[in-house]
Amino acid sequence: MNTKRYSTHNPPTIRIPQVVLAVLASAMLGLGAAVPAAAAEESSFDADFAASGYSIAPHSPVDQNGWATDTRNPGDYDYTLAENADFPLSGLGHDGVSLRFSNAVTSAAIGQLISPYLSVPAGESSVAAAGADEFSADYTIASATGGYQEGLSIEVSIGHSTNRAGGNLIYRHVDGGLQISAIWMASDATSGSLREWRSAIIPGPLGGGLWDPTVPHDISTDVHFVDDGIDVVEVSVDGDLVAAVPTWEYYHQVTAHEAKQVRNLAFRVSGSAPTADGVGYVSGLPTASSTAGNGFLFEDISYSSSTETWNADEPTADPIIDAAASLPNGKKLDTGAVTETAKGFSVALGAKASQYVGIYLTGAPGSTPVFAGWAKSTSSGVSSFTTPASLDPGAYTVAAYDRTGGLLGWADNAITVAAPPSSSPTPSSSPSPSVSPSPSASPSASAGPLPTKEPTLPAEPDASPIGEVPVDSTDIDSGGTVTISFLAGSFEPFENVYLAWYPEQIFGGWLQAAADGSLVATVAVPEGLEAGGHTLQATGATSGNVYSTAVRVSASTDSGAGGPSDGLVDTGVSSDVALRTGVVLGAGVLLLMGGAALELIGVRRRR
Repeated sequence: MNTKRYSTHNPPTIRIPQVVLAVLASAMLGLGAAVPAAAAEESSFDADFAASGYSIAPHSPVDQNGWATDTRNPGDYDYTLAENADFPLSGLGHDGVSLRFSNAVTSAAIGQLISPYLSVPAGESSVAAAGADEFSADYTIASATGGYQEGLSIEVSIGHSTNRAGGNLIYRHVDGGLQISAIWMASDATSGSLREWRSAIIPGPLGGGLWDPTVPHDISTDVHFVDDGIDVVEVSVDGDLVAAVPTWEYYHQVTAHEAKQVRNLAFRVSGSAPTADGVGYVSGLPTASSTAGNGFLFEDISYSSSTETWNADEPTADPIIDAAASLPNGKKLDTGAVTETAKGFSVALGAKASQYVGIYLTGAPGSTPVFAGWAKSTSSGVSSFTTPASLDPGAYTVAAYDRTGGLLGWADNAITVAAPPSSSPTPSSSPSPSVSPSPSASPSASAGPLPTKEPTLPAEPDASPIGEVPVDSTDIDSGGTVTISFLAGSFEPFENVYLAWYPEQIFGGWLQAAADGSLVATVAVPEGLEAGGHTLQATGATSGNVYSTAVRVSASTDSGAGGPSDGLVDTGVSSDVALRTGVVLGAGVLLLMGGAALELIGVRRRR
């Protein structure tokens, strides 16, 4: 492939006020879309920290060879360039220089460390400035101590930290191993609320899907931007393709942002992690002060943009859905969209054509959904499936998902599995298994009056909640309201649940779950809460189930920045804040174009 190369340009350090962004994230692998071939253009960057222009100093490499920070106080963070020889157990050898970064100091600030921009950004063709449709990045990550560091966590964003258009990866030390995970928004999302996000652990060879924390790992991410389709991030570890996850394409659509481009990487210590069922994400991870002076080492950082032809393979992993829900939430398929065939069924999705569709079949209430496989839609939007032989007789709901975990549609009792021809029973015949009753069928549970006495509130929110409080928005006003929507099974039938607000330790009132353990209510936000970050906690009085989520309280619609949820990955983004961010960054770009001198640096392509 003929390649036209461009050098990187090195913008001066960008320092803007810290912006509060509240955000909140399956399916892995699969849209079968092709990017048309075009003349190949490429821009590349290679961070050789031992080369001219770099020096080991406090909070290097900021202001060196194009590295920058958006934060007010970059000196607060525990990152710097470091000699590999100073960390002999890391496995990186004694030669060379790496970027060392720990989460001994954390903040909700977004652009904590930003790598240099490419001169040719990558993105979909609708992005006028994008000259390429592929973005590839490589780096080696290692533990500075050569072993497990409790609580260690760092995020590497693909693209500037304010948009993360190419997605992001989160590296954590948890349960004795290295966890690699991703967060994104599904294609059927309609808002930035927590329940609209998807998250997943990229499975490793150790128990719990973890990776060996004692050895370095080579990471490669290849972002494929697809016009009128789902953008894909292929993730390789140590040379093996291990996952393909979505970008943040649909986050930008939901928040009415223009299509984004990718031209660099961003490094950030944050408090986000995947959930057990892949719906939403966990936020508010504690700072790991014990990692000071150690943390992760990043070596051989390089990335490039190019234009290529790409075709996705068929997905190999099931979508991750909320298996706790007896029926999927979202839109229903049109009447007649599901047609039974001799060996299975077909699903007509209309406009959702020429993509891979994953089907789940759900039988009796409370039963576990069964994945029926992937099938690529025809040009008319029809996907055909074989009914799994393992299904018991009965009626089944059909739910169609795309590779982001987005629900394309569902149809209740759409197919029926007939009982096999039966012969006369013999005395030794075993009775058919019975279906366990759902929580709503409990004969002993019943609704009752709410308690009149306030509970004793803990001084601080629970450090290990079992999940998030599903709120309709994480941007709320003092004295306003917020709607919470727990799914069935979240609490015991008709259980009394109390709310609490922190750090003020304010009682938020009693609520009562429904017969199936779900809970939907609109609750008042206490008057007088100071603008900034707060925690809303819900506790089941009988079960002891605790749910907690971070919210941003505004005294007025234009309240200032601050609070613990400034990052896009932490809670969900309010579009007005995101627009203000875009205005500030846009002004910075104009300044760079108008007055900043561009320094051309040599580009050394990594093998």
